[in-house]
Amino acid sequence: MRDWIYNLGVLVLRIVAGGMMFALHGLQKIEMIIKGEFGEFPNPIGLGSALSLYVSGLAESLIALFLLFGFWTRFSALILSINMFVAIYWHCTVNNGGVELPLIYMLMYIVIAILGGGDISIDSTIRHRKFLKNKL
Repeated sequence: MRDWIYNLGVLVLRIVAGGMMFALHGLQKIEMIIKGEFGEFPNPIGLGSALSLYVSGLAESLIALFLLFGFWTRFSALILSINMFVAIYWHCTVNNGGVELPLIYMLMYIVIAILGGGDISIDSTIRHRKFLKNKL
């Protein structure tokens, strides 16, 4: 019973953390890239606004989808945690604004990085296929 609850909990956390990041932030970054709105994006760590937008957009769209589906789950959670750390840094030093949302996201990603994707994930499917292939 506990395994089922654990795997369901990890699935829900992945869906919330990855899905919200993609829907609320990733799509916005993709739209900014398509429109060429690079100058409007902050440059928190000195990479330049365009590169910062590309890196953040990649993390908040593609990597968020990887997390949502449980593909390279720990790696995806680590990348998104770093992205949120940079967002926290920017909000604390430049924007003087709220760090609560990026902090909550970062903590969710750290938990997912520790727990992994669970049994209801692409990672788990790949592991089981490799296990079955080695048994045959």
